[in-house]
Amino acid sequence: SKQLSSAPSVAIVGAGIGGVTTAWHCQRYGMDVTLFEAEAPAAGASGNPIGLLMPRVEANDTPSARFFRDAFLYALQFYHVTAPEHIKVMGGTIAPDQDRPSRFVKLMSSHMWHKDDFHLREDGSLFVTHGATLSPKKTIHKILGYGNIHVQRKRVTSIQQDHRSPVSLYSDENCVWHGDHVVIANGVHAHQFMKFNGMLKASRGQIDIFKGSPPSHIITSGSYIAPFGNNIAAGATYDDISLEEPINIDQTSTEKNKAAAKLLSDHDNIGDTLSSRASVRATTQDRYPIMGHVSPPAALPANAVWGVTGLGSHGLSTGPYLGAHIAHQLAGTISPLPPSALKLIEPMRFQKRKARQEKSS
Repeated sequence: SKQLSSAPSVAIVGAGIGGVTTAWHCQRYGMDVTLFEAEAPAAGASGNPIGLLMPRVEANDTPSARFFRDAFLYALQFYHVTAPEHIKVMGGTIAPDQDRPSRFVKLMSSHMWHKDDFHLREDGSLFVTHGATLSPKKTIHKILGYGNIHVQRKRVTSIQQDHRSPVSLYSDENCVWHGDHVVIANGVHAHQFMKFNGMLKASRGQIDIFKGSPPSHIITSGSYIAPFGNNIAAGATYDDISLEEPINIDQTSTEKNKAAAKLLSDHDNIGDTLSSRASVRATTQDRYPIMGHVSPPAALPANAVWGVTGLGSHGLSTGPYLGAHIAHQLAGTISPLPPSALKLIEPMRFQKRKARQEKSS
């Protein structure tokens, strides 16, 4: 990336995969980047022991399908550059879709993907050639070290404007940063700074590591299993919860994950639970992430505040792609995202829908 002659200063709130990959891309342009994290980097879902890099499969050639395809391919390339030791490409099987048995057949004939990216099996399942696992927490720390990105352990409580710069961040009554742009990337807590009309949701998930012979590759069918060293990782997203609800490991979830591991691995030799981790993902009602310029509660200059949240279960795939877009926008260069994709994920889409509903009622 080219270095800007007059690089802006950027603060990013949240050191999960969305915030850290945005910081990395901004720093590549020579921007003065500061990350703010209330707890520690990878404290949320990005701190899970394992994560999947699998594409969101859509049968028809649509802007949505192209967005998730391009994000997946970009993420594979990004992690191979920034954290090659923490990504393992092994392939992954997606179970047959009983409700839509022709979905995978349509996908294979859409010509959206390279012919070697997928293989349709006789049992109706779809094999994803480049499916991969990632160690999210290790990856985040590697990216931070790779870019020498500065992280401040402070809880940002408000975004304001003062005489020194276009935008300032406050922790309670204390100004902790002032500069040109702020990117809100703190997952479910983004609702503290942005208005979503109830469209931002929280989903609780849990990953368990069990003793047992690991599968050779990823297997998904609602729940998923994947190799984790010499053992088995099993996970799923179970419950919609309130945005501020505390997250705890749940024995019922562990039992569900163990049952799924037995079913998907096709054998009963699943041993004791070695470790468990519960976390919360930010998601949206329409299942698309939120990314773009936002209007925070306070009156601030146009384009001063950006948001990237609601990444959901495909955050490891979409995070780097969205981070690249924000960096390109702040640098004034051409974004990798086409207009059709930006329309899907713009933050104002919720307000626009609400306005249309009120007008028609």
